[in-house]
Amino acid sequence: MSPRSRHIKSTMATRRPGPRLHDPIPRLPKSSSKIGVILPGKGDRFDGFTIDLSSPAVAKIAPVKFRQLLNDSLAAWGAEGKRGIWCSCPESSGKLLPVLLEAGFAFHHAVPGHAMLSKWLPEDQENRLPLYPHHQLGAAGIILAGDKCLVIQEKTGVTAGRKDFWKLPGGLVDPGEVPTARPTSPVSPRPA
Repeated sequence: MSPRSRHIKSTMATRRPGPRLHDPIPRLPKSSSKIGVILPGKGDRFDGFTIDLSSPAVAKIAPVKFRQLLNDSLAAWGAEGKRGIWCSCPESSGKLLPVLLEAGFAFHHAVPGHAMLSKWLPEDQENRLPLYPHHQLGAAGIILAGDKCLVIQEKTGVTAGRKDFWKLPGGLVDPGEVPTARPTSPVSPRPA
C-alpha cells in the first residue's frame, strides 16, 4: 500500500461522528490563496490551470461538495490571475460533469474514457484558449524596408520568453478564414 493510499484510507477511517448529508471532502492540496482548499491539478506557463479529476479521492466527492469546492477554486484562481482553466475528467468522475457545465465549462474534446473541458475566466478579455485541432495552418509574411526585415518576439505563445528566438510576423489561420487572405492583411505599426 502506497503512503498516499494509506493517507486516504486513514482520512476516510477517521470520520467524525454526527449527522452528515454527504461524504466528507477528502484532503486536497492547499492553495496559496486565502480561500484554502483547491482542486488538484497543475498550473501552466500561460497563466492557466488544469484540474485533474483522475484521483480516487476526487471521484468519491459528492456533486454538492464538488460544486462548492469548484466555486472556491475558481475564485482562488481568478484572484491569482489565472485565465484558462482546463478540466481533465475521466469516466470515473463523470458524475461531476453536470456541475462543471453549470459552472460555465464547455467541452473541448473527448476521447474514449476521457473528456476535456475548458473555461475562460477573464470576462474583460477575449477567450484565447485554442480550439481542439485536427490540423493547424499558419501564415507569415516578410516585411521589407530597404535592407531591413521585420522580425518579432512573441509576448504569449510557445516561444514567449525565449530571448534569442525571433520570427516572422504571422499567426494561425482562423477557422473559416481563407489562408491566402492572412498574409495580405494590412500591417500597421503597433507600440511595443
